[in-house]
Amino acid sequence: MKIPLVYNLIHALDRNEKGYFVKQLSKKESAYGELFKLLIKQKSYNENEIKNKFKSSYISKNLSFSLNYLYHKILKSLIQYNSNKKEAY
Repeated sequence: MKIPLVYNLIHALDRNEKGYFVKQLSKKESAYGELFKLLIKQKSYNENEIKNKFKSSYISKNLSFSLNYLYHKILKSLIQYNSNKKEAY
């Protein structure tokens, strides 16, 4: 099974970057926050665990889209996080 890029990206983030990302999510995106937290907890990527946790959710039905969306949201968050850091200097 191919490991999605978002899984590797999440495990490369430091604690502050993860916290910043979670704070940036809107209430409408809370399911993506749950997906993010689940991927953090996984020691190795487990697609079946994701599908079971989000059985009746659009995340399970459109898993590829959901993982891709989460990946791009994290990248945008990292850009904001690092641009805010740069301004502090």
